[in-house]
Amino acid sequence: MALTNTPQAQLLFEKMRHTQARQETTSDNLARSGVAGEKTKEVESFSKSLNRNSKPASIKTTNANHLSGSLKNAGFKVKTSKEQADPSLTGNSISPEEQLLQLNEAGTDFYRLQQIHKSEEERMKTVLNMGNGK
Repeated sequence: MALTNTPQAQLLFEKMRHTQARQETTSDNLARSGVAGEKTKEVESFSKSLNRNSKPASIKTTNANHLSGSLKNAGFKVKTSKEQADPSLTGNSISPEEQLLQLNEAGTDFYRLQQIHKSEEERMKTVLNMGNGK
């Protein structure tokens, strides 16, 4: 089994895709912040998306010491936010300041997830190398 095919890695990659969707939606909001009548759009939370799209992982064993599983890829819903900033004179309720904060938060989350993946991969490699007498 490749290190990227574990259920934990797949879940981490799904969270990274969710963070990317948040970045794209927030960038779109920021681009539309000067257009009259526009509303803020947001990506549903990761936990809601996971609950809506996940099914229990199927576990198969070929040996008592081996496990494998799978996760269904989650789709992320984008919806108009219920919490809108005060509308401007043009009826636009997208706050550029709030969108910049959310964009920064999504970027930080994505970087953190990359570091977690790198750390887990290094840990697995270390454990696997221990079996080779190194």
